[in-house]
Amino acid sequence: MYGNVVSSDEHSLGFVERRGFRPDGRIGKMSRLTVAEAEEPGSSVIEDAFATSGIEIRTLSQIGLDDEFLHRLHSVEHEIGKDIPSSEEWAQTPYDLWKKWLLEAPGHSPEHVWIALAADNPIGMAALELSSETVAFNVLTGVDRAYRARGIACALK
Repeated sequence: MYGNVVSSDEHSLGFVERRGFRPDGRIGKMSRLTVAEAEEPGSSVIEDAFATSGIEIRTLSQIGLDDEFLHRLHSVEHEIGKDIPSSEEWAQTPYDLWKKWLLEAPGHSPEHVWIALAADNPIGMAALELSSETVAFNVLTGVDRAYRARGIACALK
């Protein structure tokens, strides 16, 4: 089981430590982006490159919830996850739990999952979790190793 605690909050640290939790070495750093004020340097260059490469980005709601496609996406998400730095080995979430989390967890929906596709095969994804009408958290952004360094993750963001 995991939890997040602000390191300067001694009361919360004591609470979780008394219940057996220990630091795992991961430190989350928050950053904020005011979307209306954000610049998109090079976005037209990325879009032009995608137009000629056959790579496209669509939301999961646009693609649909076909079980065969979701199984392929689950596999891609697992491969992406292996490259996330962690103090523990990455373990694949069972498909049924992953699907429920992706589609039904609070703040999650198919409209907030972007998929990079190459010939209708998922090669990357980005997912947001909405915590309010004006705040969202990036749950994951990643691209299959074979497709990295092409601006796909930037486009997904």
